[in-house]
Amino acid sequence: DNYFTMLQQYAIPKIASLGLLDNCLFQQDGSPAHYSRSVIDFLYNIFKGRWMGKLNIAAITWPAC
Repeated sequence: DNYFTMLQQYAIPKIASLGLLDNCLFQQDGSPAHYSRSVIDFLYNIFKGRWMGKLNIAAITWPAC
C-alpha cells in the first residue's frame, strides 16, 4: 500500500524530526487509501485520539460551521 508506506517512511518521520509528533493533529479525507486497516491501526498507534478521518474509533469530530 503506497499511502501506508509514505506515512511510515516519510510523513511521520518528518513530523517527528520537527518535534511535532506529540502535539499535532492529523487529518485525512475519505480516500479509500486513507482508511485501509493497516493505515487506521498505524495512525491510532502513532496519534492515539489525535487524528481525524473515516473509521477512526477515537475520532476528533470536525466542528460544524
